[in-house]
Amino acid sequence: MMKLALVLVFLSLLFVRSFLGEDSRPNVVNIGSIFSFGTINGRVAKIAMNAAVEDVNSDDRILQGSKLVLSTYDSIYSGLLGIIGGLNYMETDTVAIIGPQVSGMAHILAPFANELHVPMLSFTALAPSLSSLQYPYFIQTAPNDLFQMTAIADMVSYFGYRHVVAIYTDDEHSRGSITALGHKLVEKRGKISYKAVLSPEALPTREEIMNELVKVSLMESRVIVVHTSDVVGRKVFDLAHKLGMMKRYVWIATAWLSTVLDSITVSKKDAKLIQGVITVRPHTPDSKERRAFLSRWNKLSNGSIGLNSYGLYAYDTVWMIANAVNELLVHGGAYSFSNNLILNSLAGRVLRFDSLNAFNNGSQLLRNILETNMTGLTGQIAFNSDKSMVRPSYDILNVMKKGYKQIGYWSSYSGLSVVPPEALYTKAPNRSSSNQKLGPVVWPGRTTERPLGWVFPRNGRKLRIGVPDRVSYKAVISKDENTNEVHGYCIDVFQAAIDVLPYAVPHEFILFGDGQKNPSYTELVNMITPNVFDAVVGDITIVTNRTKTVDFTQPYIESGLVVVTAVRKMNSNAWAFMHPFTLPMWVVTAACFFIIGTVIWILEHKINDEFRGSPKKQFITILCVEIKSEYNYNHPCMSNGQGRAMNAPSWLGLTSPGHIPLFGFSTMFFAHRENTVSTLGRMVLLLWLFAILVINSSYTASLTSILTVQQLSPSIRGIESLITSDEHIGFQVGSFAESYLSEELNIAKSRLIPLGSPKEYVDALKEGRVSAVVDERPYVDLFLSKNCKFQVVGQDFTKGGWGFAFPRDSLLATDMSTAILMLSDSGELQKIHNKWLNTRACALPSSEDVDHLQLESFWGLFLICAIAWVFALLVYFSRMLCKFKRHSPQQSGPSRPRRSRPIQIQRFLSFVDKKKEESKKETKRKHIVANIAMNAAVEDVNSDANILGGSKLVLSTYDSNYSGFLGIIGGLQYMETDTVAIIGPQVSEMAHILSNLANELHVPMLSFTALDPSLSSLQYPYFVQTVPNDLSQMTAIADMVSYFGYRDVVAIYTDDEQSRGSIRALGNKLVERRCRISYKAVLSPEALATRKEIMNELVKVSLMESRVIVVHAYSVVGLKVFDLAHKLGMTKGYVWIATAWLSTVLDSTPVSVQDAKSVQGVLTPRPHMPDSEKKRAFLSRWNKLSNGSIGLNPYGLYAYDTVWMIANAVKVLLDNGGTISFSNNPNLNHLSGGALKLGSLSTFNEGSKLLRNILEMNMTGLTGQIAFHSDKSMIRPSFDILNVMEKGYKQIGYWSSYSGLSVVPPEILYTKPPNRSSSNQKLGPVVWPGRTIVRPRGWVFPRNGRKLRIGVPERVSYEAVVSKDKNTNEVHGYCIDVFLAAIDLLSYAVPHEFILFGDGQKNPSYTELVHMITTNVFDAVVGDITITTKRTKIVDFTQPYIESGLVVVAPIRKMNSSAWAFLLPFTPLMWVVTAAFFFIIGTVVWILEHKINDEFRGPPKKQFITILWFGFSTMFFAHRENTVSTLGRMVLLLWLFVVLIINSSYTASLTSILTVQQLAPSIIGIESLITSDERIGFQVGSFAESYLSEEINIAKSRLVPLGSPKDYVDALREGKVSAVVDERPYVDLFLSTNCKFQVVGDEFTKSGWGFAFPRDSPLATDMSTAILTLSETGGLQKIRNKWLNTRACDLPASENSDQFKLESFWGLFLICGIACLFALVVFFSMMLHKFKRSFPQQSGPSRPSSSNSIRIQRFLSFVDKKEEESKKKLKRKHIEVVSGGTNAQDDQSSMSIRRYQSHICRRERNRDTYVH
Repeated sequence: MMKLALVLVFLSLLFVRSFLGEDSRPNVVNIGSIFSFGTINGRVAKIAMNAAVEDVNSDDRILQGSKLVLSTYDSIYSGLLGIIGGLNYMETDTVAIIGPQVSGMAHILAPFANELHVPMLSFTALAPSLSSLQYPYFIQTAPNDLFQMTAIADMVSYFGYRHVVAIYTDDEHSRGSITALGHKLVEKRGKISYKAVLSPEALPTREEIMNELVKVSLMESRVIVVHTSDVVGRKVFDLAHKLGMMKRYVWIATAWLSTVLDSITVSKKDAKLIQGVITVRPHTPDSKERRAFLSRWNKLSNGSIGLNSYGLYAYDTVWMIANAVNELLVHGGAYSFSNNLILNSLAGRVLRFDSLNAFNNGSQLLRNILETNMTGLTGQIAFNSDKSMVRPSYDILNVMKKGYKQIGYWSSYSGLSVVPPEALYTKAPNRSSSNQKLGPVVWPGRTTERPLGWVFPRNGRKLRIGVPDRVSYKAVISKDENTNEVHGYCIDVFQAAIDVLPYAVPHEFILFGDGQKNPSYTELVNMITPNVFDAVVGDITIVTNRTKTVDFTQPYIESGLVVVTAVRKMNSNAWAFMHPFTLPMWVVTAACFFIIGTVIWILEHKINDEFRGSPKKQFITILCVEIKSEYNYNHPCMSNGQGRAMNAPSWLGLTSPGHIPLFGFSTMFFAHRENTVSTLGRMVLLLWLFAILVINSSYTASLTSILTVQQLSPSIRGIESLITSDEHIGFQVGSFAESYLSEELNIAKSRLIPLGSPKEYVDALKEGRVSAVVDERPYVDLFLSKNCKFQVVGQDFTKGGWGFAFPRDSLLATDMSTAILMLSDSGELQKIHNKWLNTRACALPSSEDVDHLQLESFWGLFLICAIAWVFALLVYFSRMLCKFKRHSPQQSGPSRPRRSRPIQIQRFLSFVDKKKEESKKETKRKHIVANIAMNAAVEDVNSDANILGGSKLVLSTYDSNYSGFLGIIGGLQYMETDTVAIIGPQVSEMAHILSNLANELHVPMLSFTALDPSLSSLQYPYFVQTVPNDLSQMTAIADMVSYFGYRDVVAIYTDDEQSRGSIRALGNKLVERRCRISYKAVLSPEALATRKEIMNELVKVSLMESRVIVVHAYSVVGLKVFDLAHKLGMTKGYVWIATAWLSTVLDSTPVSVQDAKSVQGVLTPRPHMPDSEKKRAFLSRWNKLSNGSIGLNPYGLYAYDTVWMIANAVKVLLDNGGTISFSNNPNLNHLSGGALKLGSLSTFNEGSKLLRNILEMNMTGLTGQIAFHSDKSMIRPSFDILNVMEKGYKQIGYWSSYSGLSVVPPEILYTKPPNRSSSNQKLGPVVWPGRTIVRPRGWVFPRNGRKLRIGVPERVSYEAVVSKDKNTNEVHGYCIDVFLAAIDLLSYAVPHEFILFGDGQKNPSYTELVHMITTNVFDAVVGDITITTKRTKIVDFTQPYIESGLVVVAPIRKMNSSAWAFLLPFTPLMWVVTAAFFFIIGTVVWILEHKINDEFRGPPKKQFITILWFGFSTMFFAHRENTVSTLGRMVLLLWLFVVLIINSSYTASLTSILTVQQLAPSIIGIESLITSDERIGFQVGSFAESYLSEEINIAKSRLVPLGSPKDYVDALREGKVSAVVDERPYVDLFLSTNCKFQVVGDEFTKSGWGFAFPRDSPLATDMSTAILTLSETGGLQKIRNKWLNTRACDLPASENSDQFKLESFWGLFLICGIACLFALVVFFSMMLHKFKRSFPQQSGPSRPSSSNSIRIQRFLSFVDKKEEESKKKLKRKHIEVVSGGTNAQDDQSSMSIRRYQSHICRRERNRDTYVH
């Protein structure tokens, strides 16, 4: 009704009845206006326009005598009356029209303005879809809604919200604006999560609004944008308030609310309803003129209404027209009108359209308007080249209980600010996030606390959380068998994160699995998609395939696949002890022993009696074998006088009687006893003993390694060797490892063995069924904590982590991620980890599993010993037997043999028993085809008597000739006749206009080609689309894009109603699949698009990253696009998708060779029509119907079916007693006198019934089943997917709304349950452009004539990470090598250049560096860039290529060195007790031995000294006294064991005290640093500063910037900082060269380094894939090893080394020194005493000096004289031994010998001096 009237009135406006006179300057200049003057904006605009007309006419400078006349027409909310008002204006000389008020009317009237060249200016019809290309004569004189929606999107992003609910009315204006809002939100990573669509304008009832609000209240999002008229909007807030939907909600109203607030007085009740709402208002800068107009407003309006921004724009619009007309007249422009040639052909009809004339100077007037540059009440007025206003801006208002307050501004120049935009225009634009500011907001509920923006939906049920029912590793997650509750590590982390959320999340855990084996985790995650679970919690690994279907939280634990294999020991070998040395080494060592013995002998034999003797003795001394001593210790001179042998003097070096363990080989055991006398001999021996120490230590270390170090099987060194081998590999049941190994690493499935538990791991590895097990790191750590015979080999070959899974775009996933980060920062995550996964070292294995050294390792050595023993025993017993016989000859005389033999054996054993010795991604053709098909259908209907029962169906056709204007005229002409239905129009633009006429006149309109999705059922109830609309086609295309793995799409389309709406739908569908339209190449509508324009757009497209291009145009334009693209070489490497226009061309006409070549490889959909007998019959008669002029396409079949639909609906109407009748429309009766005769239009009385019959249709036609859903859309839309070849095309699959993409016809799938899972989406093979079957990548680095500008930090520290070569100025380092290696893996070249950022004096700010991507200074940033939350808001990062996290470094504190440090291992009491026990043990042994052991006998003084010496000498195992008694040996054995323990404990304790480095106890990690007041160092440029100050609230005054590792060292040593906080990679490098510092505590952040790219850059995605590939192939580890191989500290320089210093031992040395001094004093005292006795001072005269000198020389000579008495005493003892060895039975001989020996001894005592 409303829009029909608008068209008719507008046509009247363009009707010219008079012409201007000869004078070019008219007396009157007529302008018209079309508004609903009952609305707020209509009332304000009318007053303001009249005031402007008055002001113009009162200004002599303007129009110069011509009078401006404004005619107004009230459309009274009716589109039909609006159209009629517009047509009525044409009865006057109207040069311009202000209006219409709403965008719906503008879409209808703009084509008339275009055709009749009458400029139309509107400041309220602001839909972004009213484009400059399609509607050149339509001008928006206020910022259009694209800018308002951008401002709202910026606000949503500023407050940190992502999801928005949009409430709007289903009309042209709101739909276009909300679509724009959706696009702008997507650009900011937000989205419209729900659209609450209300009936247009006055139609929505309170009940409808209430129902929608209830739905909204159940949504997650609490951010609501209301874009409606003021009447509807106020209803929304009233009902929302009643539903309690204000507090904790964020309400944003578009400019309608600010208009209300400025224009009328809001009641207290209404004010309460909208308190806290944020709204926008077009910004009009303050000026003197504006203030003057405001001051006169009350007089102009009589106080009836307030002035709003649109009143100011209305005033300025009138002045714009006046100035443009004045400019036209001043420059001599003719002011004239003429007949329109096209309309002349319509003469003679009832409606007199031939009377309409065109404004001859319209184009010039339009140009003058667009070139306006003036300052009005709204500020500067000027237009951009696209006809949009310059510098659009808005005020941001916060509604209070009384009025509102302004909290800021938004402008296209600088975004959000608290400063007026005009103040910012003088500065450089700054849209950075840090520069976006608004004032404080009072939110609904009068709170200043920002609402969360979303809540868990109140849908009456708990969150259903799927949990894997594990049967292994139950510490991770498991079910309590008694309570059936779920517990474990993952559950505790989830519960802790839930507790952190500021809202309750009711939930329940639901186990998934049979409890017999671990379930499939992929199946579990896929359960979220069909809504079986709302989330999945558990040990869910984040892998690429899963992220395509669900959203994961931040990982809460790091994970990665590793290889576990069994530990293999070296096979035991009897000769293992020989392995440490090679044969040459053994030979040379042995030779050296002989040589050293010889050398020492040479140096000593002349002066050292111990190296003298017979040749045999000296040779054996060199070889170190036992020789018979030449000394006899049984010599009576060595006796104690009681016939017992005396001990040999210790200085002699003899250990046992009769044997000398001599030199050479004995030095191997430090067992040589021979004293060396010569200086040379001692020097040689000292060096040799040092060499022996090294040889012994090396032998021991090597043998220990060989016998005890566990060695891995050399065939398995990591994943690389497993891939290349044929070994079987185990994996955990349910893990993703199976698919990864088989699909990613291409390992044959036959090699993979599923294992269900750790026990199965052990069994399979031990039994050799698998050579290795591949599992995730957390499981492996748990496994190895209890199974020490297995080990990880190689590096982690995947990088990932465990996370919780939620539905796509779930806000809970985002909040849970934040909660997990908070748990990590607080240390709670680590505590939970320690509780469940604290993997301690293996428990000591049971005795049977202990890795003892076994006999097999030593039996060869034992064999040699045994042979030696046997040999020795044989020799020994032989000798003994010989001796026994000699000493005990068999007695003569009679005896019994049996009695004699036992006695002899006893005697022999007694003789022998005397001594013992120990030793690991065409309109036209449609028209022709449709005309033929419809005529055939009419013929068939009329030939079937069962249909209309004698009534004849008559089809009238009208050719719009590609003109929207003529299409409208044709529609109006049909209204002159009794037309019951209209088929058409062909294009959506006409449909939008004519549907208003259909609505008002109740004539159903059916179209099978006007398929714009925005032709909605609510706004256009009488318009029916009889083909699946473009929403379905665009869904199919979006599914194809997603199926092939593409993300970014370029859309090429014509700027008309049909294409715009369809492309909007495509954009929305792509967003749902996480894809997007990255660029829109907009062409002029249809015939206006020239080859040059297309060429220019294609050149732009060729410079874009995306190579996936969707072409949605008419066939004429589309074929031009492909022809030019082919000439530009835009084929190979591109993915071209054409909408159904191309399949129509292919089915309808032969394609030229050139066109066929240009479209080869293109994909195109075609409406699917199942095969049927009817269809085949129609196809067979088509050639006759068309005379072979054109082929049949699907739209011909739909045209045929549409006629039959109308015929069947009319049949039902007539069969049910209905009649066909028409009546006059009362709204048009008053127009019957006009020249256009609009009053002749009539209404179809039965139109609503006919419409109902059509919509209730259920029939089978040529296109299959025909039926409609409740929203008037066709049921089960489906398409064929075609791949264009050089000759024809091939079908590669189907798409249906039921099951998506498939290679099976949809009708077959309708019999099965729907399955839209990704694994079920399939298409056949494609031959892509360029005749290749290799799928194009879909994007390339843009060819824009320059290299990729890569910002690199110019570091001054840790140059191994990234630095500049000072000689070549090239950049190198770890980060650069990783980047270059990843670039090399890409399948395309990426020309790039590194640009250093920084001054080279200090590390630059990394935050500033990353921000430079947003300002287009850099195209990427490469370096050690930490991935932080703030940075991810402005750029995209790759996958991290190295793990990082903040750690605390503190200095090591060593215990102060002390002179008495050696006493510290024992307490004083321990020293006293130990000393006492040495005395006690000596005493006990003396008691047990003195009676039977001559070595413990003697004078009391000697025995006391023996007790002390024996007791304390056992401390060093240096006691020489032999123990004889069994009790004495038992006591000594136990005591020696005790002494061994005491010595070992002392040594270990002293080592720990003197060498173990201890940390300062005041710093144990980040927790202690937070609570302390200590100063903390951080690396200049690092994010650590902001983290410490902003995240954990450490005062900035405590933070000290440090520029280099040297600064770290100095600051820590000098105490300027107590600790340094830095990232782990830097710290590892630092500690590798600074061993006096150490990490304390755990990493308290978890992050990594990545490369930064602009938001939504495909290069970031490809580089992430490349990094993962590097990780899996080991390339990443190799680069790390090259640059960051942090070895242990090098040994420090001597002055800084941690050596033992003199200070630690001077007390011990002092004691030794005192002892030495004391001994010397005693010694020299004794010598002096003896000297005096031996050389008394002689009397007589002599010179004192000479006498003293002589006496000193004598004394020194006396001291230096060698003692000979010992030797003589030994000789005497020898004699006694010889004598004692004679036959004891010969008494007389014995007595004689004793007397002789006594004589000799006395004589020798008298002669010799003996010093002992």
